[in-house]
Amino acid sequence: MSLPLSPNGAHALLEADKLTKRYEDGVLALDHVSFAVKPGEIYAMLGANGAGKTTTINLFLNFIEPTEGEARIDGVVTHREPLRAKQHVAFVSESASQALERLLQGHAPEMRHRHRHSQECARDFAGRADFRPRPESRF
Repeated sequence: MSLPLSPNGAHALLEADKLTKRYEDGVLALDHVSFAVKPGEIYAMLGANGAGKTTTINLFLNFIEPTEGEARIDGVVTHREPLRAKQHVAFVSESASQALERLLQGHAPEMRHRHRHSQECARDFAGRADFRPRPESRF
């Protein structure tokens, strides 16, 4: 099996190929979305609430199955070989980050300090002094 190629010819690590999701109530969440992310690229999905960002992530993680098309991780079709595909990814939800914040509030000052330090490291990585993790609804 050959790996899919991104538009510039490099092997795609993440690829959506005509990815479509229509829910049982008839709502079309994704309509033939295609993109490829090659090694070393940083890819961001931006859009209004209801634009399909979460649906796309859920399809890549095989939390839901596509109506049409394919989501691939390192060439592995996620809904055909979910366990093999998940060997290549990690996912931490926003709710997990919020739960950590609640856990640290009012407890163990040294743990809160470590968490703040990790946020500072994230800001440094992003290269922006104004970087702050925020819930999606505030973007």
